[in-house]
Amino acid sequence: MMSHCFKLAVAFALTAAIGAPQGVATKQGGLAIRSIKIIPVPTSRAGLPDPGTKVQDALASVPLTVESKLDGPTLLSAIDKAEKSIQSVYKGLGKSVRVEHELEQIPPRSLELRFRVIELCSCDR
Repeated sequence: MMSHCFKLAVAFALTAAIGAPQGVATKQGGLAIRSIKIIPVPTSRAGLPDPGTKVQDALASVPLTVESKLDGPTLLSAIDKAEKSIQSVYKGLGKSVRVEHELEQIPPRSLELRFRVIELCSCDR
């Protein structure tokens, strides 16, 4: 998993590369989130349970939605909160997971955000 400092550096680089002001969240200058995907990565025969709408419900309290515009530090803060919310949902379903995120730039000023929900080994293979 990437360190927080490295993630922050990547967010600043993305922000600078597309001309958004660093450290300032504005409607004109932020990075627009065009897509948010949650990708389950099972590692056991049983796999990950289907959380239904619980993940969307948990993410409702996170300021991270499609079409939202966020600067680098605000984006990273929202991503961290989203990762913790997703982990909490799966913990409530009896599964230990690690949540990783990927950001991909969609030209000219948009991002696709993917959360990989990786089931931690329960050693029942």
